[in-house]
Amino acid sequence: MEMQVIVNPIDKLTIPDRFAKSAEKWSSAPALSCELNGVNHSYTWSEYYQVSCKVARSLIAIGFGPREGISILASNRHEWVILQQACIMTNGVSSGIYPSNTPSQAAYVIEHSESTVVMVDSAEQLAKIKKIRSNLPKIKKIIYLDGTDEDSDIISWSDFLGMGENVPVSDLDQRLDQLKADDCCIMVYTSGTTSNPKAVMLSHDNVTWSSYITIQIQDIRVTDTYLSILPLCHIAEQMVGVYAPMTSGMHQVMCPHIELTGDYLKKVRPSVFMGVPRIWEKIKEKMEAAALEASPLKLKIARWAKGVGLRYNQNLQRCEKISIIDRILFKIADKIVFSKVKEKLGLQNQRCLVVTGASC
Repeated sequence: MEMQVIVNPIDKLTIPDRFAKSAEKWSSAPALSCELNGVNHSYTWSEYYQVSCKVARSLIAIGFGPREGISILASNRHEWVILQQACIMTNGVSSGIYPSNTPSQAAYVIEHSESTVVMVDSAEQLAKIKKIRSNLPKIKKIIYLDGTDEDSDIISWSDFLGMGENVPVSDLDQRLDQLKADDCCIMVYTSGTTSNPKAVMLSHDNVTWSSYITIQIQDIRVTDTYLSILPLCHIAEQMVGVYAPMTSGMHQVMCPHIELTGDYLKKVRPSVFMGVPRIWEKIKEKMEAAALEASPLKLKIARWAKGVGLRYNQNLQRCEKISIIDRILFKIADKIVFSKVKEKLGLQNQRCLVVTGASC
């Protein structure tokens, strides 16, 4: 017996069309949250849309033109996705650079994507761009999130936000009117571990349709909370972490550094969580380490519960009938073992756990 997912067809949409509909439908619902240096930055869907429009006008003010590219070299934070949406609104093409990339790898992405604007979050990342700046004549401005610089081409985020105040809303409307659902709006690059990063071109329709399919298959809802830990350059994080929320109204919470995953799981207690295999391996290692400190009786109960859970879920995945006895045993195992483990991990609210492939 095979599982069947029936998805209703949807009309072609640009990402800003989808974004505007979400801002109207879930205007006061939480959309985006990020804590940096003890300061919480939170946006409702209406606020997220409005600040993205404001940033889009700032891009127009600094001379960012239609079909130009923006490269983002930063960890997961609210400015990352806000600038991405602003770029797309102005008929640009957004690209992410892995924070671990070398200066030469970053230069390749910036040049290949024809980026005229680059955003960095730290002195370390800014130093990479300064090192390769002379070889990238197309760069007009560098947006620096965590500080200021004497170079006139390097502008702080706060200064950048104010640059669009004198740009008429009609100028942004003209850019929005230029958008076509089949146009490329995002370029996702591989991490470049084996050779130069390779790019995949994503159109508006590709993203809006795929995110719609994602929320249908995973049953993602407006009441869900998602913890974003994977780099936003990663295609899975773009789809599940950025555009599935935009399509479903799910709340996206940013974890600024993947090393803080365990702390953030306990703090956020998400209902939707996604990790590459290594994340799940680390969780497994912590559970095994805790088991070594358990008494022989507790260890025996845990092994029994693991066997019950494995049998129950294998039958569930195969769409096979689950006996009444197995249902009762699973409820007992969940009560005395699984629920306690999930609470310690911060996963007691989970409805959807996703395992994705590692970057390549």
